[in-house]
Amino acid sequence: QKLLWPRVGICTEDRLYYRMKAPSFRDEGDILRIEQGERVCFDTYFNSVSADKWRRYTAAQNFSLRLKLSGKLRVVLCSRHFINSQSVRAVLAEKVVQADSVQEFCFDFPKGADGMLFFELQALSGNAAYCGGAYECDAAEKDVQPVKIGVDICTFRREPFVMGNIARMRSDILENAASPLHNHMEVFVSDNGQTLDYDKLNSDTVHVVPNANVGGAGGFTRGMIEILKAN
Repeated sequence: QKLLWPRVGICTEDRLYYRMKAPSFRDEGDILRIEQGERVCFDTYFNSVSADKWRRYTAAQNFSLRLKLSGKLRVVLCSRHFINSQSVRAVLAEKVVQADSVQEFCFDFPKGADGMLFFELQALSGNAAYCGGAYECDAAEKDVQPVKIGVDICTFRREPFVMGNIARMRSDILENAASPLHNHMEVFVSDNGQTLDYDKLNSDTVHVVPNANVGGAGGFTRGMIEILKAN
């Protein structure tokens, strides 16, 4: 699960990606500069990982974290559980690393770590920087299955949003041979308003179908029916 950055046109709310007290400063090329003593927490919507769900729905078992860092930083591996309606944070491991230039480091979460896994960074020098990374897992090759994802979109006269989302998925995934999801994803749009340009949007990987105005539940149900038919 790749660690994500704010993106113009997608989402620019920093706190959905990482949280820090000081104003964030990012260089071009996705480099987050961290002031000495400052902490950055990644227990966020986009950059935490649900170990329980990965184990339930995939062959993943144990997890690790790969980060690109420079400077001197303390890396803290954490988990979070909801207990009695309270969010409880636990420290699982920590390590201090140092690099004069950007280097890649790997950190293992303890075996069997569960809940929401995430990490925190504390800058121990004035030239510390975070440059991205990913969560990884171990899985036996025999357990890995070919997967194809069907994206179900329901819309009612929201043409600019739908067309923008389709364009991004085309450029980033559907027509991008470098994407891990290339040839493993198709998009199904249930058009409750019957206002989209089907000839312009339809392709081998994008399927727009006219639908009666049956609300969100009816629209998403139609999308799931089309996905099952295609499969």
